[in-house]
Amino acid sequence: MFKRGQAQQFNWIFIAVVGIIILLFFLGFLVKYIDLQDSKKNAEIARSFSNSILSVKGTTQYKNFSVSQPFEVDYDCENLIINKDQKFRMSHSLLIDNFNTNKLVFWVEEYKKGFLIDRAVFISDADLAYYFEDSNYLVGLPPNVKIANSVQSADIIIGSSGVDYPNKKDIFIDPSAGIIKFVDEGETFYLGSDFGDFFVYAAAFSNAKIFNCTKEKLDGNFDRLKELYGYKIEQISLGQVGICNYNLIRNAVSVGDIDQMIELNNNLANLNCEVVF
Repeated sequence: MFKRGQAQQFNWIFIAVVGIIILLFFLGFLVKYIDLQDSKKNAEIARSFSNSILSVKGTTQYKNFSVSQPFEVDYDCENLIINKDQKFRMSHSLLIDNFNTNKLVFWVEEYKKGFLIDRAVFISDADLAYYFEDSNYLVGLPPNVKIANSVQSADIIIGSSGVDYPNKKDIFIDPSAGIIKFVDEGETFYLGSDFGDFFVYAAAFSNAKIFNCTKEKLDGNFDRLKELYGYKIEQISLGQVGICNYNLIRNAVSVGDIDQMIELNNNLANLNCEVVF
């Protein structure tokens, strides 16, 4: 009797262990299935998000983007990461801050230094409200960007008053000195002659890290394009005689003298000579 009871007890223990193993197997399968479905959903968001960036950069000036559920986006100046899962490389210049939302606005701003350097894509949470102390900056914004009528109703404040507003993102600008400061992050950028509307918007719609790496990327593009336009000048100046002289604009492009480049290029157009850009 004792051996029979012991055997029955062993059988029950064996059955329980097998049951637990089977249950754990199905739970593991369920977790992996859920993870797979989440990853699939993240991939769909990433694909749609990427296509929207390409669309706005190539064909339109601004557009809206939305999905059914909020999603998180991180950007390291090279890659966009969706929900810490799907990662895809983005070679374009993006001005974006990290966010978690289901509604976005996209718009494109051309960056020029004499000639076109890039068409940068700005991305923002559609619910964020921007307040510019200087209303002249509103002229360059698309209609789908939310504008606050007062400091109190704003999420991001861009101005030169030097006031540090609590619980708001503050961007301090000093146009005369060419300075942009991310107050909350304690980062200051001295832009000098590069200061302009483009970089004011860039600061408002990004963060110090993205602002810095985008500036470096655009500067690199400028240097490469100077070389290309220098080569173009060499080609179009071959055989040119008379009033079409390219020596001055060749030097201006070489040193990156923006004002002189524009003036000399316009002079070539007025003389019916082939322009450089």
